[in-house]
Amino acid sequence: MAILSTDVEFRNLKSGFLVVFHRKPLSGERLGENEIKILELLSENPRMPITDIAKSMDISTTAVEKNIAKLKKKGLLERIGPARGGYWSVKGI
Repeated sequence: MAILSTDVEFRNLKSGFLVVFHRKPLSGERLGENEIKILELLSENPRMPITDIAKSMDISTTAVEKNIAKLKKKGLLERIGPARGGYWSVKGI
């Protein structure tokens, strides 16, 4: 799934369907490869630990933490709940 596409996604539900519009980045908003990959991973698994993200991307946990801080500052990612037992809410899709 592309995070920053202009694609329209249709999902079948029991009572009808859901339409999801993927937004374009805001003017001046630029995301790096790692930021996009982190958003993709966390949209698939909001409870994924930073260590698992780092392993799947083959980067350090420090690099993941820095990218997460950037995404939070841009308003694309929010932590819900405590460090243990919480989850990530991806706002960019």
